[in-house]
Amino acid sequence: RTWRFPRRLIAGRPATLLAKKLRSHDAGCADAGAKAQAVLRVGTPVAERFACILDWYRYGEVHVPGWLSIASVLREAKTLQLPDVIVVNGRLRATGPAPAHQAAVQTVSRVLEGWPGFGAFFESLVVDVATHYRSV
Repeated sequence: RTWRFPRRLIAGRPATLLAKKLRSHDAGCADAGAKAQAVLRVGTPVAERFACILDWYRYGEVHVPGWLSIASVLREAKTLQLPDVIVVNGRLRATGPAPAHQAAVQTVSRVLEGWPGFGAFFESLVVDVATHYRSV
C-alpha cells in the first residue's frame, strides 16, 4: 500500500524514526518537488498497523480496530520510535515495558535475593492454600 501525506505531518514529530528518515532523504535530495510531499510504501500486513500509526501523527492518538492486535501496533510504534507512552483507543499504553512493570520486577528480584528461604516458604504456602481449598 502507498500513502501520500503532507511532509509537515511527519516532520512535526522530529524524534520519530520516520522524521529522521525524512530529514536524511531531504539532505540527499535536490528536487524541491520530491521534498514537498512524502510518499511511503509499506507492505501488508505492516500496512494495517501503519494506518493506525498514522493516526498518531495526525491526531496524537491511535485507534486500533477490534480485529487488529493492540500489542502488534505498540511494537510497531516502538520500532518507529514513537514516545514511550501513547494513547491507544482512549487509554494510555506503553510502547515498551511500562516503568511500573520494571519497578515490580526489580522489587521482586531484591526480595528474592534478600530472602534465601523464599522458595521453601512459597512452596509451603501453596500447599497450605491447596489443602484449605480441598477441605472447603
